[in-house]
Amino acid sequence: MNENNRTWSLLAILIVTSLTFAAATGRLTPHHVDDTPSYLEYPFDSLSSALSSVRTPGYPAILQVLQRTIGLSVVPAFQWIVACVAAWWFAVELGQWKASRIAMWVSAFAIVFGCTSLDHQSTLATDALAASVGVVTVAMTLRWIRRDRRHIDAAMVILAAMLAILLRPAYLPIIIWIGCLGIVLLPPTGDVFPSLKSRVLSSLRVTGFCVVLIFSWMTMRWAVVDDFGLLPFGHQNLAGLTLQMVSDDELKDIASEDPNPMTMQLVNEAIKQRDSALVKFQRGPGLPTMTMESQWNDVIYQAVVPASFELHPSDPVARHRIIGDLNRLVIQKYPGRYVRWLVLALRRAVWGTAANILMNPLFLFFWVIAGCYWLARIMIRQPWRSDNQDNPHRQVAERAVGHSPAVTLIAVVALSYAVVMVSFVVLTSPPIGRFADASSILIPCWLMTWASESLMIQSEKVA
Repeated sequence: MNENNRTWSLLAILIVTSLTFAAATGRLTPHHVDDTPSYLEYPFDSLSSALSSVRTPGYPAILQVLQRTIGLSVVPAFQWIVACVAAWWFAVELGQWKASRIAMWVSAFAIVFGCTSLDHQSTLATDALAASVGVVTVAMTLRWIRRDRRHIDAAMVILAAMLAILLRPAYLPIIIWIGCLGIVLLPPTGDVFPSLKSRVLSSLRVTGFCVVLIFSWMTMRWAVVDDFGLLPFGHQNLAGLTLQMVSDDELKDIASEDPNPMTMQLVNEAIKQRDSALVKFQRGPGLPTMTMESQWNDVIYQAVVPASFELHPSDPVARHRIIGDLNRLVIQKYPGRYVRWLVLALRRAVWGTAANILMNPLFLFFWVIAGCYWLARIMIRQPWRSDNQDNPHRQVAERAVGHSPAVTLIAVVALSYAVVMVSFVVLTSPPIGRFADASSILIPCWLMTWASESLMIQSEKVA
């Protein structure tokens, strides 16, 4: 079987395996979440209503097309297939970077059966589909770098990045990631590598074009609905944190210093809504990160959002602005508490992501098998024995592990992608699984490729 057939067989196996698994585990049944109505009820009938929506039109448009043609029941299968195509695309590009076949296959399966897929492919929300488009953007970026930064490849990178952002604005930092990777990463082959100056200029062209497109969208919203932003959303997420950083008395003191009387009305109404919902929140500067995370959703949807609706029942832009004003006042008054949150949230993102990856049932099975195999080899060889000191195969685990070009490449790509994406998340939201897992979607590729290639090397050395 030639290489081209192998790559197509990988895609076929990914699709058949994932759909079979999804059908067997009930993951082909559409699952509605709290965000689903805002996507299904997107106002396509009016430009001003659409630009005032808290959602970008990407995912609602896809749901609209599927609903009017095949039906919403196919959404999970559609999202699984898109994930397979994205994983396959990434794996094929790894092959172009001289990755081994095992690195390609392991990386593809790690993406398709990662935490985001298992938890969100069946949900009518943007989590899974946006994560898949993010992976496609990564593959397109690697292709652009490998092929001497051609204009056609740059256009594909821009298109993929814009689609990811159109699906989920939280992917906005992917523009920064593209620019940084374009500067630091050199192509795998070539007689003359691009200079630093040329890498910087080409990266600036790509990111600059993305920024122009983003600002064009924001300018259109400014002209139509008088709101210069991606969409009237995000301030409420931050309010779920800022309102936990202060006590009720501190919050009222902050509001009383604002000349705008609407701020005090929002504070009073938020406290009233919270109390009427019989929800009592722990509040104050010493609040643990996990407590803030566990209360975050309730603070938003049982206090802040209902309060803003009482003040502006039919104007989402006005609701967005007044919540944003309150956030700004709290952060200006207590900047140290906000900085403390950022530091602790990043720490939480690291160990939370590690726990999610470790406890993924499919990954956990792989870790156990790999660990048992490695331990068995060590026990058979017993490298600590004095009579093994002249054995050329001793301490194989300490040699060649992690030095594969594929492992190094995936490590650079996965870790940089995760850091950039999750750093943007914690500015307004806790690094909960649905956010952090999507940011770290490539880390299992790195870990499983490293483990697989290490086991292969040990087997060949010992054999």
